[in-house]
Amino acid sequence: MRRKKLPRLRESHGAWYYVAYTTTTEGIRRQTWERLSHDYGVAFKMWSEREAQRVHGERNFRALWVEYQAQELPSKAAATRKAYKVWGEQLTKVFGHMLPQQIEQRHAQELLDRARRKVTAQRMVSLLSAVLSYGARRGWLRTNAVLGMRKGPVSRRRRFITDAEWEAMLEQAGPLGPLLRIAYLTALRREDVFALRWADVREDGLHAQVRKVKRAVVFPWSPELRAAVDELREQRGKVVSLYLFGGPAGGKPNSRRLYRAYKAVAKAAGCPDVTLHDIRRRRITKVTEVHGEGVAQRLAVHSDVKTTRGYNAAPELVVPVPDERRETGGPLSTSTNSKA
Repeated sequence: MRRKKLPRLRESHGAWYYVAYTTTTEGIRRQTWERLSHDYGVAFKMWSEREAQRVHGERNFRALWVEYQAQELPSKAAATRKAYKVWGEQLTKVFGHMLPQQIEQRHAQELLDRARRKVTAQRMVSLLSAVLSYGARRGWLRTNAVLGMRKGPVSRRRRFITDAEWEAMLEQAGPLGPLLRIAYLTALRREDVFALRWADVREDGLHAQVRKVKRAVVFPWSPELRAAVDELREQRGKVVSLYLFGGPAGGKPNSRRLYRAYKAVAKAAGCPDVTLHDIRRRRITKVTEVHGEGVAQRLAVHSDVKTTRGYNAAPELVVPVPDERRETGGPLSTSTNSKA
């Protein structure tokens, strides 16, 4: 029986292909050949599904990413939105022309194998899985093939600022001294430190917003924290600004300018590889050593103590053991005394 010629269905080398034109992110129109099957019946069914999608509108990964941005990103933290948009653009360059159900683990693994920055690639694959899971919930595809995929080990940064390095940084800090001390005493992330306002300086302490978990925190006044804020106030002089670390003319903080100044201080102190986040790690480690994990967890605003332990950069991790009732066999023994 002679088969009817169908649009976008082509036979080549014993197999059937779905042939369509797609437009890349650079605006280049390109023809793509998607292999369906060597069996005509299976190929016809897959062809029908793709034609139905064309009738109901473009439903490739690029369109799914656009919907994910509109529906899911607004609820994320500002730093997360910024990172996701960068990674999403990279993902659409690779998978944009594909239908969501066509993306398999082998495609994500190839992305991991070719990436120069392994950690960034792993986070991109995590974002890819989140987008596909969103699509599965909305009927774009049946199942997320990337869900639960092993992305390889993630090496945590263990850089710890020693006491000598910290003293050297404070000596070289100059006008940046209050920033370093406030960042250390509060253990806030960089974006939260830069977002501090003079209205947050109140009688009961320094108020702050932890954007990542959307929590308001208060740091009661200590002599060190009060001295750092007072020194910063003297530096500002008559320059009026809403922010503690506002620009020279009183505008919003320029995070790039402040970070460049910080890196110059770290380089002058002989530790150019130290980041602002390492100051947070040093503070959490020190608080854990002196006051225990519970206090460090509250300071870091972590919902899970395991996250706090991940920040602890001490050479030996001391895990507190709950008190047990002492028996004759020892403090943790399960033996008990019994009468014969």
